[in-house]
Amino acid sequence: MITRGYNLRGIVGKDLTERVIKRFSKNIVKYIYSQGYSKKVLIAKDNRVSGDYILSVMQSVLLSSGIDVYVFNEITTPELAFFTSKFHFSIGVMITASHNTKEYNGFKCYNILGEAIDITDQSEIKVNVKKKDYAKIFDISSFHELYLRCLKSKLQKNCIKIVFDCANGATIKLVRNLFPKDKIIGADCSGENINKDCGSENLQCLINNCKLYKTIGFAFDGDGDRVVVIDADGNIINGDKIIYILATQFLSRGDAVVGTLISSKALEKSLNNIGIRLIRTNVGAKYVYKQMIKENILLGGEPCGHIFFNHTTVSNGLLIAIELINILNRTKKSFKQLLENYKELYIVQKNISIDNLKENVSLSKYCINNENININIRKSETEPVIRLMIEGEDKDMVENKLREIIQYLEK
Repeated sequence: MITRGYNLRGIVGKDLTERVIKRFSKNIVKYIYSQGYSKKVLIAKDNRVSGDYILSVMQSVLLSSGIDVYVFNEITTPELAFFTSKFHFSIGVMITASHNTKEYNGFKCYNILGEAIDITDQSEIKVNVKKKDYAKIFDISSFHELYLRCLKSKLQKNCIKIVFDCANGATIKLVRNLFPKDKIIGADCSGENINKDCGSENLQCLINNCKLYKTIGFAFDGDGDRVVVIDADGNIINGDKIIYILATQFLSRGDAVVGTLISSKALEKSLNNIGIRLIRTNVGAKYVYKQMIKENILLGGEPCGHIFFNHTTVSNGLLIAIELINILNRTKKSFKQLLENYKELYIVQKNISIDNLKENVSLSKYCINNENININIRKSETEPVIRLMIEGEDKDMVENKLREIIQYLEK
């Protein structure tokens, strides 16, 4: 089972068992009663096939505890957060495993403000649950049109041809409505192939399409809170480069953006060249958002494509795509032109399976961030792997350090 500050996920039937789902649902009950909010919860899910089973288990616990359950089928995580806040639900729960494949599922939770929260440990909370016979289930999927109208209001006139990769996930319907004339790949709604060889984690198919049609592309993940861009030459524009583009368009000298320990030094140096500071936090979207709120910062995100902009409470891949499309149309510039002053460094990344890790190795032994090299080694919060990232101006130095670290870590 993989847990993080606001996220619990695992393989359904192995890690995510009925017992685990019921225990998590009881934590939701405790949270609602302890907060003193109205007894209503919004639950949504992406389109992976295990979602219905998990939802039914959750409903049995919540309804028996007097909690009214409002259900939204097959939407994105940003949409769930939007409706949780707009209609003042005590809590919003998204059933999703984000960028993981179909065998995984899990939960993301949001408070009445639409902010990510952690309810995985409610053991110290004691509440008097008042059961009632008339707790109900409400299907509010018809409200989807309201969110769609909100996104349409952000999109200015578009004259650009685009290819979208929807990761066979929750963004498919939204993209079809917003961009009916554009090509969509990763558009299997069945849930059987979510994130399989497509989406923000698997970009080759989108790269091939962008090269073939000489156009740009946007890749989302299964629940739609990430976005990665491909330019017309097939080059990858990750979260760091997206942050740089947004900073050049909307921020001024003296402003700051929030990144993480694995944000590129190339981003930091490029921002510094235009008078903008990069503030680093721990890896994780929740930490980025907290730092942005603490310092009243407009823009932040992670290299993987979690981007917070203009006071959104959750990273929203489709909304960021719309902002970038508006920039391209307004400036009449290509992504290559928008990034002409972004100074690239040589970077390598590798995932090492936990099973292949030597015993008693120190993940912090090689971690360093100085003028010459940036090395980050960490345990993934979403997969059973160690993530290694090395970045520097000298390719040979980076490659040599990569070999040295792998020899140290792997059996």
